[in-house]
Amino acid sequence: MHSLYFEGKLVNLSISSDALTVYIKFELTKSISSCMTACSELDFVHCNENLTEEAEHFKEAQFIIKNDNLAFDRSVHKEDNDHALYHQSNPKIGFREDDEHFHLKFSVLLTYEHLELILAVFVKYKLIDDNEKNELLLLFALRQENNKDLLKRLDHQPDRDTRQIICYVAQCDSNEVLLNLHECLLSDEFDYLRELDNLLLTRKWQGTDNNGDIVQSSKSWSMIEKSIALKMANNIRVVNITHTPEGCKERAIQLAQYSFFAIKRKADSSIERSGMYQAFQDNDFNDFDKSYKRHFSSYNDSP
Repeated sequence: MHSLYFEGKLVNLSISSDALTVYIKFELTKSISSCMTACSELDFVHCNENLTEEAEHFKEAQFIIKNDNLAFDRSVHKEDNDHALYHQSNPKIGFREDDEHFHLKFSVLLTYEHLELILAVFVKYKLIDDNEKNELLLLFALRQENNKDLLKRLDHQPDRDTRQIICYVAQCDSNEVLLNLHECLLSDEFDYLRELDNLLLTRKWQGTDNNGDIVQSSKSWSMIEKSIALKMANNIRVVNITHTPEGCKERAIQLAQYSFFAIKRKADSSIERSGMYQAFQDNDFNDFDKSYKRHFSSYNDSP
């Protein structure tokens, strides 16, 4: 998952799906050049002596983010199994792994509205100004432009549009963009993708509706949701080299908050959850890879 990078006057920011990484450009303490980062064993918020004014502001902003109902999950440390998710290759100074930085991970994938609330805290504590906040939000919103272009190309031909959507999904490496696409496709305009074909009712497919409920649906919609779920899981898999059973289970539980992610696609199947979800949760990437390649290759665009 490629991160979104933003260079500010006091901090550089990187957004990676469910986390905000803050690269500081100021001194933390008055007496020594630095103390510790959230990637080390100790946490910055516990270092309270001789902090600079900017560091005090950062400490206060972190406290609000972690305690003010903003879905904060945890700080990510360098020894954590998912640490690689938050360091994408980028040659810019200020975005390197050895620069002073802090990972703030959230329990949900970041949306525009959620990011807006988080950045408002940074503005309040003078880490960024309003212009910087608005510029970053614009950059975040622009990531959805490809979704808009895709939706404009759809022409209400279910089979053709389903193939076009799935081929697009296969090339998308941003989970927040995929979630936005799913949300857009749930609008009434695209109900034709969910219409049941009476000739195919011998095999009952299921998907989710705009309330997040699991309902009987068309094969087209079921396969679109399967594609998005597979790609989201694979986006995490290919970036995070260090896979552990605990880490995979944590990510699977997080993604299962989105009701379409883990459901079985065939309503009459004896399994409780999709095979893809079970393989991802169990750290079984032999089965996961087989499911992934088989699914996307059937739409003639194997990623």
